[in-house]
Amino acid sequence: MKKAILFIFLALCFAGASAAVYFFGIVPNQERAHIAKNGVPGVGTVTAIRSNTEVNDEPRYRIEFTFVNAETGQKHNGRTADVYTYSELSSLGETVPIKYIGDRAVVMPYKASIMSWLGWILIAAFVAAALGLIVGAVLVIKFSKEASSIKKGGKDGTATFLSSSVGMYINNAPRYKIHYTYTDEFGEYHEGKTGSSYRQDEADAFQSMRTFPIRFAGKKSVILIQKKDLLAAAAAASAAQSAAMQNAAMQAQAFTQPQNPPPQAHPFAPLQAQETSQPQPQPTQQPTPFTQPPALCKFCNAAVTPDMKFCANCGAGLS
Repeated sequence: MKKAILFIFLALCFAGASAAVYFFGIVPNQERAHIAKNGVPGVGTVTAIRSNTEVNDEPRYRIEFTFVNAETGQKHNGRTADVYTYSELSSLGETVPIKYIGDRAVVMPYKASIMSWLGWILIAAFVAAALGLIVGAVLVIKFSKEASSIKKGGKDGTATFLSSSVGMYINNAPRYKIHYTYTDEFGEYHEGKTGSSYRQDEADAFQSMRTFPIRFAGKKSVILIQKKDLLAAAAAASAAQSAAMQNAAMQAQAFTQPQNPPPQAHPFAPLQAQETSQPQPQPTQQPTPFTQPPALCKFCNAAVTPDMKFCANCGAGLS
């Protein structure tokens, strides 16, 4: 809406300029042309020749004169609107032929002012510019209403950045259009673009985000991110992407490394620290020696030793 108001204001300015050119340039020139065509012939007495302009470093002159209206007998002052070169003035004397109507007169032969054709060209240019601005304001209002209706009744979606292109220049600085793609609720693929209103850093912000929220209604869509929040949203998206990449890298590193690796002594650690960090050998248990069961006398089952030749109980030989 602000842009539409600006367009209308500029259109009014052009219309005012056109009116000024018409009333202060074309109307007086038409009046002088009418006098030159339909006025009463007479004679003017030159009173002064003044130079107040130059063309290609050559002065141009205006003639001031007096004349008497033959019908009323009144004396009037006149002044040429057109300008003369020095060579043209040399052919004039103290009097100049004129034509007059009432108190208005022109020097003959009449030199049509440049406003007779330049004025109409300027008027046409001003009117065309004013009409263009009015049409632009109407289109801006239409698109603004369309965007408002989409924001109110459209469906939310996510767009993917496609590209950016220069749409126009303001003070020699480019303004970019943003091209993007999205899929509607029926799964159909669409392409959208913005107006030429984004600076270089704002266009780069869209590219860094890659995806951004939109609201669409069929083939029409609008971006939901405000320009004032664009750079902050791009910074947040970049931080989230960096955190996700760092988390993925940590998970990949944890997957490739063995679980609970044995502690390793630092090569420059003190010898006592290395000795304490190394596992100590466990004491080994000696096996219990095997013992033969005691020998028994086969006659009385009394215990005997290997060096006995006779049983101490029954006296039987043990050979």
